[in-house]
Amino acid sequence: MLRELHSDVLGLRAGKPLAMLAHRWTRWVAYLLSWTLVALFFASQTYLAYKYSGGSPHLGVILKFSLSEWYIWALLAPGVMGLARRLSLERGRRGRNLAIHAVVSVGVALAHWGLNNLCRHYVLGFPGVISLVYTFHSNLVTYGVLVGATCGYDYYVRYRQGELHAAQLSAQLAQAQLQALRTHDKDQEEEPSWLAGCLMLPREVLLHIKANGLTDEAACRQYGVSAKMLTYRMNVSGVNIQHTRGQVWRR
Repeated sequence: MLRELHSDVLGLRAGKPLAMLAHRWTRWVAYLLSWTLVALFFASQTYLAYKYSGGSPHLGVILKFSLSEWYIWALLAPGVMGLARRLSLERGRRGRNLAIHAVVSVGVALAHWGLNNLCRHYVLGFPGVISLVYTFHSNLVTYGVLVGATCGYDYYVRYRQGELHAAQLSAQLAQAQLQALRTHDKDQEEEPSWLAGCLMLPREVLLHIKANGLTDEAACRQYGVSAKMLTYRMNVSGVNIQHTRGQVWRR
């Protein structure tokens, strides 16, 4: 929620006030509606528990109590979720952060208890005070659920972002490989041919071919190379020139 409000501020600075305001109000309405649904769920549970235990439940009173309780959590939840993001439960400082959350959860549980009593007395007009023992443990559980849900959601978002980043890198790598195939270097193509020629027809073999007067066809058949490769090696190695000069010298 805090990240979304920050994005709203950036959008207003960027010159999109109407769209960002409409988006923000829609998000806040959805946020309030979600807490209303939670309140209705627990109100129905309380109503059925009273009804089937032989009591005479008052639906209006139960709804007021449930809505006031969960709307107070709606006020406290953004702070709890913001703290959960700052003190995540990942490895490294998990023990320290858990200890901090344990202390803060007690404070939040007490704050919720106090605010709920004030709301019942001054807003709803009901006398009396809710016992701390009655709500303390459930408030601790609600705090833990908010922290766990926030950490789980943030982990899921980071996981999805990592998958997206990996997919982008894979696409960029494939594009780079395709580009390399399209713009190949001719010198790099000739290197394997030169190396193969050196291995199959070393200079000593070429001198042996010339010294024994083998024809190109016989040499190709004997050493398993093509006529083009034989001619290439004879020229590149200088054996042709050496053999020609030797014949001229003998004359």
